[in-house]
Amino acid sequence: MDQLQKTKRQRIYSWDYIRVLAMMSIILFHWNAYIPEKEIDGGYLFVPSGMPVANLAVMGVSLFFILSGASLMLTTQDHFSLKKYYKKRALAIFPIYYLIYASTFICYYVVRGVVRGAPLSSLFLTLIGMDGYLFKWIPCLYLIGEWFVGCIILIYLIYPVLRWCVLRHPVITAIAAAAVFIPLSFVFPQELDVSRFFVMRIPDVLIGMYFCRFLYPGGKNAGAFRGKISSLVFIIVCGAVFVWSMFRPWEGSNFWGNLITGTSCFLFLSALFGTFVRRTPHLNRFMGWLSGKSFAIFLLHHVLIDEFLKRYAGIHLSLRHNVALFVLYLVCLVAISVCMTYLCDCIVKGIGRLFSRKRTGEGKRCADH
Repeated sequence: MDQLQKTKRQRIYSWDYIRVLAMMSIILFHWNAYIPEKEIDGGYLFVPSGMPVANLAVMGVSLFFILSGASLMLTTQDHFSLKKYYKKRALAIFPIYYLIYASTFICYYVVRGVVRGAPLSSLFLTLIGMDGYLFKWIPCLYLIGEWFVGCIILIYLIYPVLRWCVLRHPVITAIAAAAVFIPLSFVFPQELDVSRFFVMRIPDVLIGMYFCRFLYPGGKNAGAFRGKISSLVFIIVCGAVFVWSMFRPWEGSNFWGNLITGTSCFLFLSALFGTFVRRTPHLNRFMGWLSGKSFAIFLLHHVLIDEFLKRYAGIHLSLRHNVALFVLYLVCLVAISVCMTYLCDCIVKGIGRLFSRKRTGEGKRCADH
């Protein structure tokens, strides 16, 4: 049994740090995007001069896809069950998605009486998590989650095939992926938005899978690099490429911008945090806890940004006021996400116990007969 398989059950805290950072970059991007949209007189928040604000989203989204590939490979390395895999993915996405959507639906359509010109039959797209993904092409009752939810669902559906290819034929898979995606990146129709099309995010997922399979060495301090990988040269090189990519004005939704920014950032932060987390056990637990709430936070962040900033539309926000408002927003966002997650867990466990009692009752009746 190789080293990775021996340590796969240990939590990789460095990945929790990366997930939280990715989440923050996406939240910050949307906060800054709403400032001009609401015609608020105020500059971008926490964005260095000369850096395109859109690169925050490029980095955050790419990190999430790479982390998804790495995490899935780590947890499905051995004893893979297709039924258990799909059940676990569905439980990780849909219960909290339905709960937050229902809460937002009641707030918007019932309490406030908002009207949207879409048939109720389009709720089917919401039930399967594809409303935000298809919103630009199909009228629907999209409220939360954006395109990312539908995109990651499609990635999860095809992951077993990617896993089989990487485990059984890693070299052939890498060569085939390069042969397909390098030419495709130059001819892909830009009107489809390369960054949102799930097929074009497969390279990000594969990078995470290959990293977990071949570069992550394991060991008792899970998440820490060893030997040459943890060298200062590696950190400096990856860090330099990452900084360069973040200040580069990528044209539109650029395939190479996504890939270079996300990969260099992931390798840089994995090496950096992998060494750092060994000295901060208390912070590790907090980041792990916060990382576990990241999906709920992502689902809620758009709705709350709009609620926080719409009252300031058309007025001036000083830097101090902007920072204070953003911090208050983060506190409320995390607090509501924690409550939603706790409520969702209670509902899922309650339904699970109910079905368990029914099966037990049916089993007893069959035994009596």
